[in-house]
Amino acid sequence: MPQIRELDDGNEKKPKKDPAKVAQEMDEDLDRFMEELAANKARNPGPKKEFDFDEWAKELDSHPAFMNDLKPNESGEYSEAIQALQALKYDDENDPKDNAERCKLEGNKHFKFKKYRWAIDCYTNGIKAMCSDRQMNAVLYANRAAAQVRLGNKRSAIKDCVMARKFDAHHHKALLRGAECLLDLGYAAQCLKWIATCDWSNSDQDISDKVEEVRRAAETKRAVEERDARKEKIRMEKDKKEKTKLLAALKARGMQFRPKIHFDDVNLFEWSDMQVELPQLDEHPHVYVGDGDALYWPLLLQYPEFAQTDFVKDSCESTPIEDILAKVLSTPAPWDVHHRYRLDNIRVFFGDEYMNQVISVPLKSTLGNVLRSEQMTIEHGLPVLQVYPVDYVNSHFECVHGNVWKTK
Repeated sequence: MPQIRELDDGNEKKPKKDPAKVAQEMDEDLDRFMEELAANKARNPGPKKEFDFDEWAKELDSHPAFMNDLKPNESGEYSEAIQALQALKYDDENDPKDNAERCKLEGNKHFKFKKYRWAIDCYTNGIKAMCSDRQMNAVLYANRAAAQVRLGNKRSAIKDCVMARKFDAHHHKALLRGAECLLDLGYAAQCLKWIATCDWSNSDQDISDKVEEVRRAAETKRAVEERDARKEKIRMEKDKKEKTKLLAALKARGMQFRPKIHFDDVNLFEWSDMQVELPQLDEHPHVYVGDGDALYWPLLLQYPEFAQTDFVKDSCESTPIEDILAKVLSTPAPWDVHHRYRLDNIRVFFGDEYMNQVISVPLKSTLGNVLRSEQMTIEHGLPVLQVYPVDYVNSHFECVHGNVWKTK
C-alpha cells in the first residue's frame, strides 16, 4: 500500500474516526468492490475474453487500497476512501515526539537497506514534527546527514551536522561527520576550526582516534593550501607585472586591435585576448615583451593562390619582412612545384577588409613598422600577411594609388 501524506490546507479539521471502525469500513468496502467486479462480469457474460493482466491491474489500481498515484479532485480534496486511509495512518499520531520516533525508525529501516533518499524523506518528516525533545532532533539531523553523505551531498550533510550540534553539543558522531565533510570538500582551515570549537569530552576512544586522524590530515592539507596560496600570489603578481608591461608597450606603439584592448586598465585585460588559437597548434602563443623591451609576435603567412599557410612564432618587431620570409621560403613547399615563391619573385600585402583592398608591404620594412601602419588591424593578437608571386599579382591585382591595391 502506498504511503499517504496528510495535507494541511489550513482549514478546520474534520472529527477523527475510530481507527478500528475505519479499518472495518475499508474491509467491507474492498469486499463490495470485488463483488461488484464479479457481478459486472456475470451481467455481461459475452464471449470469454483472454485474461488481460494490464486491464486487471488497472481495475485494481482504481481502488484506494492499491493506488500508486494519489490525485485530488477538482476542489483539491481526496476521496473519502483515501481520507479514511489517512486516518488509519495518522489520526493516532497526536504526540510530535511519537511521530518523530516513528519517522526515525522508518528512516533507519530504509538506511539499513541503502534506500538513502527514502531515509532522508523520513528523517525530514520527523524534523517537521517539531517535537520538543532536543536529543530526538539531534538524532534526526545526524541521521539525515549520514544519508546525505552516502549520496555525495556533503554540503547538505554539513548543514545537518551544524543543526545536530545546536540540539546536542555532545553528539560526537555528527561532530565527526561534519569535520570529515569539511575536509573532503577541501576546507582544511574550517575543518580545524570546527574540531577546535566542538566539545569532545566523554567521547569514546574510537571517536577520539578518528578525530585525531582527521585533525592531522587537515593540518597537512592546510599547510599545502597555504603553500599553494603563496605560490599563486607570487604568480599573480608576476602575471600582473607582465600584463602591465605589455599593455604599456602596445599603447606606446599606437597599434590597432580587434577586439579593442583597454591599455590603461590591467584588470580588464586577459591573456586570452591576445592568445592565438589555430587548429594546427598545440599551444596558444601570444605577443610578449622580450630583451631590450622589443615585442615578439606570432605571425601568420598566407598563400591565397594555393590556400596554404605558414605560422611563424617569436618574430621580433625589429626584423625586416624579407628576413622572416627568407627562412620560411628557403626550402620550397611541396605545393610550390615550380619554386615561384622566392624572395626575388614575391609581393607581400596585408588586408584592409573595410575598404575591400590590400596594402602592399615593402620587403625591407620591419615587422614593427608594418604593424604600426594606420591601415593595419591586428585581430585576436595575430598579424596576418599575404604572399603572392609577381606574375599572380600582375594578373589578378591593380594598383589604386600608392601602396593600395585591389582585385581586377
